[in-house]
Amino acid sequence: MKKFLSATEARKQLFQLIKALEQPDSEVVITVDSKPKIVMISYDEYEGLLETLDILSDPKAMKGIEEGEADIKAGRVVPWEDVKKELNL
Repeated sequence: MKKFLSATEARKQLFQLIKALEQPDSEVVITVDSKPKIVMISYDEYEGLLETLDILSDPKAMKGIEEGEADIKAGRVVPWEDVKKELNL
């Protein structure tokens, strides 16, 4: 859920905003003079974004993901039950 608030309102509601940001996919856009200036997200969302950016900026990781997707499309997969048997799970 995306919520827009002026900086003045955000200051008044800071603790309520912190609580609201605990909900998944929540964000608050703080505006100044009706223009978006700052986005508030939970720390977990922030960490997730950093991890995603790290993966997307790693050519080797991206190549592996693309190869995996190509394998799936081509049917080059091993059923999960077979993997569990091979690993004695």
